[in-house]
Amino acid sequence: GLADGAALRLDGHTLPLPAAAPSSGEIVLGVRPEHLRVEPGGAWRVGVDTVEMLGAERLIHGQLAGQPVTVRLDSTEPAPHAGDTLPVTLAAEHLHWFDAATQRRRAA
Repeated sequence: GLADGAALRLDGHTLPLPAAAPSSGEIVLGVRPEHLRVEPGGAWRVGVDTVEMLGAERLIHGQLAGQPVTVRLDSTEPAPHAGDTLPVTLAAEHLHWFDAATQRRRAA
């Protein structure tokens, strides 16, 4: 996506970030499924495509700003359904940045 301070633009969507990107311009954001949290006030919206039941956890496969994303939920949490939209948050310490050209990790 295209980073601009504390926002990331992807496919016509603007995602507010919990902390500024390490640089402006083209950059890749990596997010681990277990670090996305479903919360009512979450600024990011994940459209649910499928729900994978794995015993103690559920993997929610969907779309975030036109990009594929996976969210991990504990099996004790309510299961979403295909077509649902989940509000999610991500803490600043879980933003993983990569250079778009080299794919090398960037320090925040």
